[in-house]
Amino acid sequence: MKINSASMEVLIAFYNENNETFNPPLSSQIESIEKYVEKLKNNAVIFEAWDNDELIGLVAAYLNNYETKIGFITSVIVSRKYQKQGIAKILLEKTIDFAKEKGFEKIHLEVHKENKNAIGLYKTFGFVENSVEFITMDLKLRKN
Repeated sequence: MKINSASMEVLIAFYNENNETFNPPLSSQIESIEKYVEKLKNNAVIFEAWDNDELIGLVAAYLNNYETKIGFITSVIVSRKYQKQGIAKILLEKTIDFAKEKGFEKIHLEVHKENKNAIGLYKTFGFVENSVEFITMDLKLRKN
């Protein structure tokens, strides 16, 4: 387990390789993976799981709002071949312990309503649902 040790290049490659593990895919939710990773490197705490020299999982959390004392977990990812081995649980434990040590009072996260496995995992830690569903809407301004 490491914190903030992965390089930009390693993180970009990891997010690209695991883009489809997000529901919906991360690339459809953000401007670019490169810009997203740059923002994480500059502002988030990244808890990393490694298998030798291979990054296999991470939790990225914004734990920098000391006024509200509310943290925000922005991503939880474990490479497909390492899933179902308790890695996400260990990463979340480390994240929560770190947040407590820093005096945070709450951690917020968002998860797609269809991601039942993630919701189940988060509930084991005591996360509670605040809303039933997130709705996104588009307006096409030009016909194809």
